[in-house]
Amino acid sequence: MAQVGHESHGLTKLEEGFRYTKGISQIPVKSAMREGAQALESARLEALRGRPEALADLMYGGRMGNDEPGDGYKYRGRGYMQLTGKDNYRSAGEALGLDLVHHPDLAAKPENAARIATWYWQHNVSQNAREDVTKATRAVNGGTNGLADRESRNERWLQTLTPELMEQLAAGRIGRAVEPPAPATPARTAPNAAADGVLKAGEKGPAIETLQKSLHALGYTDGKDRALNPDGHFGASTKEAVQAFQRAHGLKDDGVAGPKTLDALKKAEQTPLLSNPAHPDHAMFKQAVGGLEKLGPQAGFKNHAELERAAATLTFEAKVGGLERIDHVALSTNGTGLFAVQGNLNDPGHHRAHVNKQQAGEQPLEQSTFQLQQDTQQRQKLEAQANPNQTQPPPTRAMG
Repeated sequence: MAQVGHESHGLTKLEEGFRYTKGISQIPVKSAMREGAQALESARLEALRGRPEALADLMYGGRMGNDEPGDGYKYRGRGYMQLTGKDNYRSAGEALGLDLVHHPDLAAKPENAARIATWYWQHNVSQNAREDVTKATRAVNGGTNGLADRESRNERWLQTLTPELMEQLAAGRIGRAVEPPAPATPARTAPNAAADGVLKAGEKGPAIETLQKSLHALGYTDGKDRALNPDGHFGASTKEAVQAFQRAHGLKDDGVAGPKTLDALKKAEQTPLLSNPAHPDHAMFKQAVGGLEKLGPQAGFKNHAELERAAATLTFEAKVGGLERIDHVALSTNGTGLFAVQGNLNDPGHHRAHVNKQQAGEQPLEQSTFQLQQDTQQRQKLEAQANPNQTQPPPTRAMG
């Protein structure tokens, strides 16, 4: 169940998405680099634009039985175990009486996905690997991608599928009234995750849930740009979000929420975001949002939240660049950049600031807010040093 849960994102993903938003380092398939980093990056960007065929071919083409053009995408990961490759589709289909080679979409139907997952586990995971998360991961994944999340899920299932429950399952007693068990020694209360002032992977409880909700409210996601699920379990996704917050605040990105990280998080929650009307630069942020909205579909944002993240990044760069307002937002000629413009677009003397569109859309809103706050404080400090007399009160005369 831990392996299935990871591969299918908690039984919610039945088809591989090919959305690697952070860069080619996210792509877990070594063979994808066979044509070089530039070709892979180009294919990754095409996939984000809704054309994943080239990326699928780099990842899976020419192996696992994929011997025809287009097979990499045709036999992409599907089902709860993310069945991948023509050879695996053929083997599973023959074992289960399904024509998966000619109709690969059948593997994504929930009723078939469950049967395929069971077959795959029995067929590919040896008996001695089924009790070892690392060995089972290698059998399922071919490597150890996502091992921390798989271990976290396994731990939760071990706590759920107790020996007593397994005995009832084996005896077919689930769903029927059973005799209450004999009194047992009360279970030990789980330790308070926040007792030592440090929150880390593997811990669970209300403090972890609060941490997850705070990170989510500030716009931080996991390594695949997915929103955090505030389930109270500190797994791989929570660690990735903590690391993103730490990097944004210049902290050691170890994924452990210690005193410094928790203090920075508390301060961040108390500071209004650029999207909040209470923020002093909210007006410029709204100008950036309006400019991006005028670009329409050509801007290429997946949703309005991504657009707002880009607007916040533009606002920060505009302020740092000395702009006092944003009159226009324009796309670069190749579509990969955004310009915030003060003045007439046709005026050679206009002021502008530039950002990378993809990076701007990925940067959490709170990160841009924090960076702007840091820059403002630094400028105020420099101004105070340059004009020390302006910060001192006028001398008073003694009354005679």
